[in-house]
Amino acid sequence: MKKVLYFLLMFLMASVAHAIEVPDPVITVTEGEEYYVVDVEVEGDYGLRVFNGNWEIETPYVIQRLEEDVEYHIMAYAEIYSEGSWYYSNVVDYWLLVPALEQTPLPSPPPMLYFDVIEGDEYYTVFAYSDDDHFTVSLFCDGVPVDNPYSIERSPDGDMLYELTAWGQAEGYNDITDKITLVVPGIVKPITGDLNGDGEVTIADVNAVIDAILGQNSEKKYDFDGDGEVTISDVMALINFLM
Repeated sequence: MKKVLYFLLMFLMASVAHAIEVPDPVITVTEGEEYYVVDVEVEGDYGLRVFNGNWEIETPYVIQRLEEDVEYHIMAYAEIYSEGSWYYSNVVDYWLLVPALEQTPLPSPPPMLYFDVIEGDEYYTVFAYSDDDHFTVSLFCDGVPVDNPYSIERSPDGDMLYELTAWGQAEGYNDITDKITLVVPGIVKPITGDLNGDGEVTIADVNAVIDAILGQNSEKKYDFDGDGEVTISDVMALINFLM
């Protein structure tokens, strides 16, 4: 009996003497703007088993940041096989929250200035404005401040050239400017007696009045004497004007 106890004690002592204490692995995480990197290390010549949830992974393990926060469960342990037995460390758990990728907003386009030109028989009207409501837009014509909108009278002396400048101002913003060159055509004054619009007063205009009488055309331009009617008296008045 003593011999059995002796051999049992010697076996237990040998087991304790040969038991290997495996150190726990260390999990480190490197944070980046687009990726998180998980690395696992252990001191000594031990094998490593690393898992992301139920999936075994290799390290370093790169995790891409997504459009929303994602939580990962990283688990790792070290192991070694010695003298016919496997020895293991404790399982190290690491709950990793990888935040969503910060979305860089697209740059806003710079504010712009625009000109609207309304063409009329006697006036051209210019209106300057910005596509950003923060801006107050002033208008200059040939360097002189004018109203916005600004009306330009058509000249009887012919076409006129104008340089129009818009100046936008808003608190907290840089000033913006833009300019256009505008040609305002001259207004053509009608020639007295030029009833057919050919730029001359000739016998052809007399014939135009006669044709109006025969065709019962009572347009005001054929009432040359201004009596409110288109008659032979208008013909005589135009002949006298020609002579």
